[in-house]
Amino acid sequence: MLPCGCQNLLTCQADESCTDLTLSLENPYTVKDAEGVEQSLPNDFRFYTEILNTIIISITVIVVAIPEGLPLAVTISLSFSSAQMRKLNNLVRKLASSETMGGATHICSDKTGTLTLNKMTVMACMTLQKAHMAGAIVSDKLVKEVKEDTENVDVNGQSVWQFLMEGVMWNSSARVEKNDGKDKMVTDEWLTKGNVTEQGLFKFFMGIMGGQGVLDKKNALTEENTISVIQFTSSRKKASIVVRNPDLEGTDREVRIYCKGAPDMVLDTTTQVLCPDGSTQYLDDQTNVPAELLNNGENDSTQDSYRGLFERTVKKFAKQAYRTLLITYRDMSMSEYESIKASNNDFAKESDKEVLEQGLTAIGIFGLQDPLRDTIVSSIEKCKKAGIQVIMCTGDNIDTAIAISQNAGIVTEEQLGASKFTAMTGKDFREAVGGLKTVPHPKDEGKTIDKVGNMSKFREIKKHLRVLARSSPEDKYILVTGIQDCQGVVAVTGDGTNDAPALTKADVGFSMGITGTDVAKGASDIILLDDNFSSIVVALKYGRNVYDNVRKFLQFQLTVNVVAMFIVFFGSVILKDSPLTAV
Repeated sequence: MLPCGCQNLLTCQADESCTDLTLSLENPYTVKDAEGVEQSLPNDFRFYTEILNTIIISITVIVVAIPEGLPLAVTISLSFSSAQMRKLNNLVRKLASSETMGGATHICSDKTGTLTLNKMTVMACMTLQKAHMAGAIVSDKLVKEVKEDTENVDVNGQSVWQFLMEGVMWNSSARVEKNDGKDKMVTDEWLTKGNVTEQGLFKFFMGIMGGQGVLDKKNALTEENTISVIQFTSSRKKASIVVRNPDLEGTDREVRIYCKGAPDMVLDTTTQVLCPDGSTQYLDDQTNVPAELLNNGENDSTQDSYRGLFERTVKKFAKQAYRTLLITYRDMSMSEYESIKASNNDFAKESDKEVLEQGLTAIGIFGLQDPLRDTIVSSIEKCKKAGIQVIMCTGDNIDTAIAISQNAGIVTEEQLGASKFTAMTGKDFREAVGGLKTVPHPKDEGKTIDKVGNMSKFREIKKHLRVLARSSPEDKYILVTGIQDCQGVVAVTGDGTNDAPALTKADVGFSMGITGTDVAKGASDIILLDDNFSSIVVALKYGRNVYDNVRKFLQFQLTVNVVAMFIVFFGSVILKDSPLTAV
C-alpha cells in the first residue's frame, strides 16, 4: 500500500496529496512524500515494474537483432534476379513471383512446345492400300513408298492417297506459301504456316507432290464450295469441313464431310473403312483382316475386325510417342444434307452440326512425332534432385503421353507399375477426386472458394500422379487447387485463353511467349520467351537464389550487431537496465 492509501501507483486516484508523490531517481522502488521523506513501495509494485522493464529490453533486443535494411535487401535481390532471368528468357511480370518460385514443390507443365520442339513430322501412316501400318516407317522412306502408290488404286476417280490429301488439306487452317526471299535466314523454297500438326502433314505431302502441288490442291477448294465448318475444340479433339462437289450435282456424293482428329474420339462415330478396291467394309464385321495388312504379314487371331486393326495401329503408334490422327469422310446428297440441317434446328448452334460426324468412313491414320527438346531430360533430373514433382498435362491420348513422359524422364516403368494413379486421363482424374465444390470462405463472410470434392482421394492420387492425359483446363485448375490445399506451392504453364483460371490460381503462372495468347500472358506471373521447360528451371534457380541472398545478408547483419546484442543482454542481466538508453 502506498503512503496515500492506494494499492497501486499506476492506479492511484486518491486526494491531492497523491500528486506530491514522486519516484526517487536513486532508488526506483521508493517514493518521496510531500515532506521529502522516502517511502518504500510494496513488493507487488516491484513485480509489475520488472515486467515492464523486461518488455522494454526485449523490444530493444528485437530492434537491434533484426536488420532494418532487410526489406531493401530483398527488393534489390528480387530486382537483380529478375534482370538476370530476362536474359535467360524469363520475363518477370510480378516481382514477388521469382521469390515464390524458389519454394515450388510441384510443376504442372504442358507438353507441346514446352517439353517438345513443337515441330511435327509424319513418321508413320496406315491405310488399307498396302501395308504402311508398321509404325516403324520413318519420314523419308515413307514418302518414297507413298509416292509410288498414289496413282495405283482408283476409288471413284481418285486414289486412296488423293482422298487422304483432300481430307488433310481442305479440313485445315494451315497454309503453304512460296518464299518471297525477304527473310534471308529462311532458305526453303516453300513455307508452311498455321497449326503445327497440320504443318507437319502439309510438309509430308509436299515431299510427295511438291509445294506447288499442295498449294493447287489447297486452292482447289473455293469459298463457293465450302458449305460449313465444324471447329476443333479441346473437348471434341476433332474438326470437320462440309464441302460441295459441283461436278457430282444431283448424285448421292454431291456433299462430302471430311473429319479428322484423335482416333479414340473419331472412331466412336466411324462405321466403315475404305478398301483399296474402292469398296467399304464395316469396321465391326467379324471377318479376319487380310494377312498382308497385318504387321510382319502374319494373321493374328485377336484381330478379327478392321476396328481392331485400327485400334491396334493407334496403340503401336502411341507407344512410339507418336501423336495419332485419323482421317475420315462421309458422302451424301444435297437433299439429305438439307434434311439433316432442318431436323437439327438449322444448325443454329455449333453443337447441332456434330450430327454430320456420324456414320464416317475411315481413310487412314497418321503418326506424327514432336521431338523432345535437347535439355529436357537434364532439366527434369534437376527438378527431381531439388525435390520438385513434375506433372505433365497434355491433350494426347494416354499411351502417347506415357511414352513421351518416359523419354523425358518424368516417369519410370517402376512408377507406372507401382500405382494406377501414376498416369491418368483427365476424365478419370475428375471422377476420382469428385471435381470441384463451392464452399463458404472461412475468413471472409459472404464469399465462397473452390475446394476439391474428395480431398482424401486427392492426397492419395497426388503422391503418385506424373502424367495427366486428355486433360482439359478444368483438370489443371482442379489439380492446382488440390495441391495448394495440401500446403504445396505449385507452378503452372499454359498458353491458351482457357488456361487463364489455372494460371491465376497457381502460386506462379508461366505463359508461353511464342504460342501464348494475350489473355494467358495477362494472367501469368512470368512469361517464357522461348516456351521452353528449361527456362522454368532457370526461374526455380533464381527463386532459390533470392533466399540465399537474404540469408547471406542476414549473416552479415547479425555479425555486425552481435556486439550490440551482447551488450543489451548482459546489461539487462547484470545492471538490471538496458545500457542502450538515450539518457
